[in-house]
Amino acid sequence: MTSQRRSSHAARPGPGCVPAMAPLAVELALRLVVMSLPVSWGCLLCFTSKSDRQRLCQLFTGLPEHRGSHCEIRLLEAFKGLTHAQINYAERAQLSDAFTQMVFTLEEKAAAKESYEVAFPAAAQSLEETLKELSKAPDCVPPCGFQELARLFFCNSCAAHDCDLPLDCPIKDLLVRAGGQAAFSCSVSFSTPLEVTYAWMFAGNIRTRDLSYFRVLPRAQDVFARIRPVRPSHRGTFSCLISFDQQRLARLFFFLNVTAGKPQVELGLQTIFGMVLKARGSKADCPEPWRPSFSALLAHPRALTTRNLCLLGLAAGLGATTLILLGMLLYRCCSEC
Repeated sequence: MTSQRRSSHAARPGPGCVPAMAPLAVELALRLVVMSLPVSWGCLLCFTSKSDRQRLCQLFTGLPEHRGSHCEIRLLEAFKGLTHAQINYAERAQLSDAFTQMVFTLEEKAAAKESYEVAFPAAAQSLEETLKELSKAPDCVPPCGFQELARLFFCNSCAAHDCDLPLDCPIKDLLVRAGGQAAFSCSVSFSTPLEVTYAWMFAGNIRTRDLSYFRVLPRAQDVFARIRPVRPSHRGTFSCLISFDQQRLARLFFFLNVTAGKPQVELGLQTIFGMVLKARGSKADCPEPWRPSFSALLAHPRALTTRNLCLLGLAAGLGATTLILLGMLLYRCCSEC
């Protein structure tokens, strides 16, 4: 009996063991919870460093770094609503500034002895309101092209995501009679910078997007181009590359199919004449620069931009002012007569 009592008494932990083991068990449990959390908890981990978050918890709790696990978990939970947030890539600097300001605000609240149980959710709510105020990126416009303005920043990966579209656009088919005119417009439906450059190429007698078949047309460097008169030798694929600061934005393809439209004798003379011009280094085989009419420019998809509308309004205002001044001058001359 005595030995059994002693063994049972020895198996029981002493009064001082429970307080010593309980914090260790709690800390281990909290670390397991942190390890089981998702790899990314959104914008918080993108725009704040680990040292920032640990410093905040030290300021709020007054505990060393390895004892502030519960505070860090509360911080992550407060911002879990921003895990899958998506923002305009151009606005990421503004969002980064907002998180920097948030850290300063939380440090002030910690100095004022405010509870992090209240401060963290309030900070997350403030950041959600900031996200709503940021400008939205335009939607990707299919079917092709590198659309930088539509680039998004994903908080769940802290990385940029571009439109999942190819650089090369589908081939557009043009059917033109021999002796007629073929017009090309190297334009896209999405917004591009104003200072873009254009480079044209040609692959004769084939419908393809394989660049190995193309040769460069050095004299064609405008957004609009045309060929006149169209000859059978112009049958093939024309390609236009849109670039900005050595960044390729889109490559367009036009397949020109030439049909018989004039007597064979005249076509033969045109072919001979074209060969003579080509031998002299003429530009007959290249798309020539084209200045469309005013109505054709208005029909262009990017014609009615804000800048162009302002210019049209200014021109209309100057025209109206000129007419009024001329009318007043004529009225004064008639009155004096």
